[in-house]
Amino acid sequence: TLLVSGATAKNYAGTLFDPGTPSSPSLCRVYGWVFGLSADSLAGVTVTAEIKSSPLKAGSIVISPYLKATTTNSSGYWYLDLYPGSSLTPSNTKYEFTVYLNSTPIAKRTVVVPNQSNWQFTW
Repeated sequence: TLLVSGATAKNYAGTLFDPGTPSSPSLCRVYGWVFGLSADSLAGVTVTAEIKSSPLKAGSIVISPYLKATTTNSSGYWYLDLYPGSSLTPSNTKYEFTVYLNSTPIAKRTVVVPNQSNWQFTW
């Protein structure tokens, strides 16, 4: 959001970013970045998305327990292709996202993954 009041001039630059396409059209590519306290990128940390409720179905297939994991790259970037909450039974099931640094959990957040092709996750 950009709010301007009065006679002001400011230049902004940006870079086009494409998170890519999920591995299946029925999934949502959830992506984000992990940064340290001094805003530096954290490479090699593990990000997980877990659903602990059981039984859990995606369509007619039982998928519980459900856990997906990935590792951040040199820019702190990560992504996971996940089922949107609306396609799960029970509907609007929440994922618990966790960041692990040296096997120690350092951040957690529980959210419903939206029904869209990609979604930027923020802590």
